[in-house]
Amino acid sequence: MELAGIPCVTATGTLEGQRHSWNMVRLGDNWYHIDVTASTSLADSKDAFYSFLCVSDQQLFKTHAADSNTPLPSAISGDKEYFQRNGRRMNIWIYDEFLKMLEDACPKSESTLTIKFGTQTAMDNAKLVLFGQSRIFDAFDSAGISKSTVDYSIEKELLLLSIKLK
Repeated sequence: MELAGIPCVTATGTLEGQRHSWNMVRLGDNWYHIDVTASTSLADSKDAFYSFLCVSDQQLFKTHAADSNTPLPSAISGDKEYFQRNGRRMNIWIYDEFLKMLEDACPKSESTLTIKFGTQTAMDNAKLVLFGQSRIFDAFDSAGISKSTVDYSIEKELLLLSIKLK
């Protein structure tokens, strides 16, 4: 990053209790955390690898802890976060917005749709509507996906819902 002229620092600490390191970069006036080596239970989704791309302190410190002896810049903005920038973030649950995301993923032949939610309530509402009320099949029909079963996974701490499309 520094060779590209982008200020970068290495952060050390833990990830889920294990020793770990990641990077922080300054883009414009803001600092962001980037951890490309963190793994999640959604490893079969390509989007899961972007879970810690340009995230704020608030997002990163749900799973990471920085060493107290290393001062780090504050990362307060999440405006460049992967899911935000790619239209895969829902701060509130809206079924029609989900349909747009699903229909956008299909022409790209994506095998998995991963959505990041802004709150636990939004994710709970999505689970209730899609799986509790079985509206996922209506959504699949609308997007031209012919499946009679649904495979999905949830990363609770990161508020990620991953739905297999193929």
